[in-house]
Amino acid sequence: MARQLGGASGAGDELLDVVVIGGSQAGLAMAWHLARQHLRFVVLEAASPAAPPPGSPPPGPRLRRPHAG
Repeated sequence: MARQLGGASGAGDELLDVVVIGGSQAGLAMAWHLARQHLRFVVLEAASPAAPPPGSPPPGPRLRRPHAG
């Protein structure tokens, strides 16, 4: 079953060739290859575009103590 999504220009619906699940390094590499082949695709990612990698410290200021020595 094909899914139609609104085009980026808003000029109508567009039929996709591929749906890439996940915007990690592998997903973005796949998107690059698909674009080189002129295929219509979308990359779906659950995290926000500016999300830090899992396990990284939360963004924001950090308190650092001077090193005694």
